[in-house]
Amino acid sequence: PMSRVAQPPRPMPPHPMPPMPAAYRFQGGFEQTPVQLSGFTLDELAAACMQFTSAIDTRYVDDVTIGTQAVRNGPSYWDAQALCSIVVLNATATTPNVPSVTGSIEGFPFSISGSRDVVERTLRAHLPRLVQGQYIDDISINGRAYRNGPSYWNAEQIIALIVSQMPAGSYAYAEQA
Repeated sequence: PMSRVAQPPRPMPPHPMPPMPAAYRFQGGFEQTPVQLSGFTLDELAAACMQFTSAIDTRYVDDVTIGTQAVRNGPSYWDAQALCSIVVLNATATTPNVPSVTGSIEGFPFSISGSRDVVERTLRAHLPRLVQGQYIDDISINGRAYRNGPSYWNAEQIIALIVSQMPAGSYAYAEQA
């Protein structure tokens, strides 16, 4: 009988893939607390923000920094969900050539990157938290000002206005938001 002296060669495990770089980042602050968050999708960024805000006291946050721009919530304070909506609505795409829409709502900035579908889905999830209870009649989108003189816009009308200013069709860039 033949006996084995050596073990058969084992296949080498594959080299681990380097981690994918984050597709979205946010840098700013809540009151005096610096905030640096990232995620591969906007949903991951929102989840990272919710985890971050669960570790800090957000009861009295009315000053937010987005990049280097300071924004104040004059009439009230933002809760954790609203703060995370601010993060998502002002995330920077790290992938080159991602289409985006930028502007402001009553002076509050937004910049959303992704396909038309991603932008619309993101706005539907996050914009109502920011405009709830406010009277919105001044909006700027991609450098163009819009004023609703006789009345005010609700969240659904604002979303429709912003999405209507994006080019139609799908982009080569697709994201699982």
